[in-house]
Amino acid sequence: MPVKAWVYHDDNGNDGLTQVQIERSIKTMNENFSGITNATGNTHAHIMVQFYLNCDITYVNSSQYTLDPSDNEVKDMFEDNHTSGMMNIHYIQESDDFGGKANRPHENPPFSFTVVGNARQTSTMAHEAGHAFSLSHTHQGRC
Repeated sequence: MPVKAWVYHDDNGNDGLTQVQIERSIKTMNENFSGITNATGNTHAHIMVQFYLNCDITYVNSSQYTLDPSDNEVKDMFEDNHTSGMMNIHYIQESDDFGGKANRPHENPPFSFTVVGNARQTSTMAHEAGHAFSLSHTHQGRC
């Protein structure tokens, strides 16, 4: 699955993740989908998907998006910064309300999710990618 990475800095271009950090986060997400045992001893189901950076990372200077964006700002972020035919991952700096948010395939634009910078090395990315693929939480009562 090709990935387009969007990294948000403040208005002055400060903060934000490096290319090495982005590549490491995608590697971690691939490990979560691969069925291997991670550093905490958890083994994940093997899913036949591999994520890779398809093009250059785009860096966006926007304090509005990178520091605790509202639901409407996340929606605008997805609409303003989207590359069709790829999983669009938006890396922000902080949020008081969430570790990540995703658009499901029927939402516009599809296959987009955001993840808070400090959640990039956790299962949050895999969790949000699952939502972008239209997977629900296991506790939502579906078979």
